[in-house]
Amino acid sequence: LERAPLLAGAAAARCTHGLAADAMQLPFATGSIDIVTLSQVLHHFDGAEAERLLQECTRVARVAVIVGDLRRSWLAVAGLWVSSFALGFHPVSRHDGVLSVLRGYTRNELQALVERATRCPATVRRRLGFRVTAHWSPGYLAP
Repeated sequence: LERAPLLAGAAAARCTHGLAADAMQLPFATGSIDIVTLSQVLHHFDGAEAERLLQECTRVARVAVIVGDLRRSWLAVAGLWVSSFALGFHPVSRHDGVLSVLRGYTRNELQALVERATRCPATVRRRLGFRVTAHWSPGYLAP
């Protein structure tokens, strides 16, 4: 799924499917997608927008929603900053990387966000590489 039609078309040329659409209004029926995944996307959304994104993913999911994102940590920020010089990052990429880590979630923050937005019990775990994952079943939606 890509918001920009040009990029969705480029993805479709290399993947099985590519679709231009807005993630806040997915063009799918409720419960029509077996598993919905968000990989390294959620930290780009704030507050109510993040909640709306999770609600929309939960709406279209039949079996599960899986989120993988950055885990905020000062150690990760420092490591990224130092290694970016050795790896030859452009200054814009270095800045964007640091900002992305700072916008990431702690395990508790992601747990609270998912459960507040979806009213579904979520399993949230810290992962290697300063990552955090969450998964839940939309079948737990409260009326």
